[in-house]
Amino acid sequence: MRGASLSILAAALALAACQNSNQMLAERQPTAIAAVVEKAKTDFGCQDVSGEVTSSMMRVPPPRALGQPSLDYMVQASGCGKSTQYVAVCPAEGTACFAEADPGGGPLGP
Repeated sequence: MRGASLSILAAALALAACQNSNQMLAERQPTAIAAVVEKAKTDFGCQDVSGEVTSSMMRVPPPRALGQPSLDYMVQASGCGKSTQYVAVCPAEGTACFAEADPGGGPLGP
């Protein structure tokens, strides 16, 4: 019976962590979009730019690696007849996000 209780506890903790990362991604999404829109305005030479998140994920470095978790977003920016996919990276600790054009043009992955 003790093994079953531990399994239920582990599942509950995993679900809580997932909900926490989803909440963090949702909260920081407007900041990520704003960072991409500002970068795209410069890149496009255009002030009428919009951005839409196409995917997002929380990256956590391996246990023995240096670094902090980050919230990563793929954002499609469009304006003035141009469209480019960008990656916005937001350190989990902090309020800023950094955006660059996505050289790979693909979805986020581990």
